[in-house]
Amino acid sequence: MIVGSGWPFGGEFVPRSEQSQIVMLGTKNLDGGKPYVFGQAELLDEVTPPSNYKNKQSELFMLRLAPGNMDEFSPGIDLNSQLKNNNIEIVVPEGKHVLYFLVKITGFQSVIQGALGANGPVINHYEQAAVENYLNRFSDILSSKLGALNQYFRAFFTDSIELEGANWCSDMSEEFKKRRGYKLGGYFPYILLRWGNG
Repeated sequence: MIVGSGWPFGGEFVPRSEQSQIVMLGTKNLDGGKPYVFGQAELLDEVTPPSNYKNKQSELFMLRLAPGNMDEFSPGIDLNSQLKNNNIEIVVPEGKHVLYFLVKITGFQSVIQGALGANGPVINHYEQAAVENYLNRFSDILSSKLGALNQYFRAFFTDSIELEGANWCSDMSEEFKKRRGYKLGGYFPYILLRWGNG
């Protein structure tokens, strides 16, 4: 038996903190030796997720200015101190540079063909609490009607998991360091796939 209705799993009951997340990359080529000002809303509008659920929440997640050409890797200049500013102000050093801006979008995807109550945001399949809460809700409802589930079902499964690029959860940075031995931070803008045009 599948664990729910529609795909990927989710529903109207899924709180914001447990909804699917994607971190997406935007870039701007900048000429050096002059200042720039970008509105936060302008940067957010330039990044559109592959699924675009109407109730999504977007936020600037990382800002980094890097040389346009790198013979050797450089993490660039960290501009994260401006993440909460309405206007992002940058004085670009001499030479060609690229502004990398990462946007985290929460609740960007909705359940496809879910039954009544199962429509709404998709759960974050990488967030342990989100998966456990979803599975517990499902099993609690069935158990209240049927009793012990092992009398009726051999297994539950997922038959379809179109996560549309979902790639983030709350402990991603900590887990990456624990499993790989180094921090993801400085490398992160340069390893993301750029969606769409530009």
